[in-house]
Amino acid sequence: MRLFEPKICVWNDLTSEHLDLIYSASNNENTLGLLADICKVDQSDIKQEILLEFYFHTVQFAKSRELNYAQTSALFTIMKNVHDMCASTPYNNNEAVYSYFKQMLVKHSLQRPPYSIG
Repeated sequence: MRLFEPKICVWNDLTSEHLDLIYSASNNENTLGLLADICKVDQSDIKQEILLEFYFHTVQFAKSRELNYAQTSALFTIMKNVHDMCASTPYNNNEAVYSYFKQMLVKHSLQRPPYSIG
């Protein structure tokens, strides 16, 4: 089983170059295509397509809240990792997943280098 340890995750999944492309996409279909390429999502699989929608709406949320690129990258990876943990651990894991989520938020909300960034 994969261990989920809270750590700083800015630029882990989305780089500033990726976000330049995503933020300048002309429509939602282009954004979905970019995310599929970046995250290596197979759009022919319904489960992967649902995951892609999750990624898309995470980015849309960040855009609607006017997050900068570093904040968007961190949010994306936090949400991705929380989903990965939830999907790869036993079903009754609510408390562990929520604890992990809170720890990840704290790591990215407080300015205390090298332990966390704000």
